[in-house]
Amino acid sequence: MRCTSRTWQAYSTADHVVASGRVVASARSSASARAIEVSWTRPGTSATPTAAASKPHSGQGRSSTQVQSLVSGGIGSPVVSRLGMCPSNQPHGQPSRRFPVTVRDNAAMLIRPAQPADLPAVAALYDREIDEGYATFDTEHRPLEEWQERLASTVPGDRFFVAVEGGDVLGYANAAPYRPKLGYRHTREVSVYLAPGAQGRGLGRGLYDALLGSLRDDGMHVALAGVALPNDASLALHRACGFQEVGTMREVGRKFDRWLDVMWLQKLLD
Repeated sequence: MRCTSRTWQAYSTADHVVASGRVVASARSSASARAIEVSWTRPGTSATPTAAASKPHSGQGRSSTQVQSLVSGGIGSPVVSRLGMCPSNQPHGQPSRRFPVTVRDNAAMLIRPAQPADLPAVAALYDREIDEGYATFDTEHRPLEEWQERLASTVPGDRFFVAVEGGDVLGYANAAPYRPKLGYRHTREVSVYLAPGAQGRGLGRGLYDALLGSLRDDGMHVALAGVALPNDASLALHRACGFQEVGTMREVGRKFDRWLDVMWLQKLLD
């Protein structure tokens, strides 16, 4: 049985933790056990190596190799998320939430907290949707400084993740306050955007896996998502991730000379 290896890195913007490791995976079967070697360092400290045996992947009909690692996903921890699976309803505050690595077609696709260097690519994805799509009702491009301010926020629940392959940003997910009134402080509005051609690879689910898990860890209670209709793919993604429809607002948006309905969905996080 031929094996291949792939190195990866994941970053946490909370306290500049850098994790790196080597994934050892079979090229023949995605159902057999995998292993991952992980180490991480903090500024001013020496590397502390750890190793964890992974669990067999029990999913049916998936071509990806999924590798479990004992890397928790809280603030100050390296975060790498499995593509294609949304988080379970784990109660807030429970330790040792695990984020696996996914290897597809011998190439690692990583989901990690966004970094300043990602923001031009993130802005380009969003600008394309402004110019060509209905997923946002914005009509003007946002300055890069606005993205930088969003990334720099230290408010619990203001989370920002990217999906990266070969150094390219293929998508992102973020959470922002639903409304400014204090009573809404445990609610976040969430969104996911993918690059053209990145759909159908599990990236949307992987981004929500990381984002919703981090919101739960931050003590958030509800995640809300607004979907401009029609958008069957987005509705399917949200339903698969446990969102429930709460209502449709008729003709509340107008773009490209069309009136647009918006369906709101929500997910309880605790």
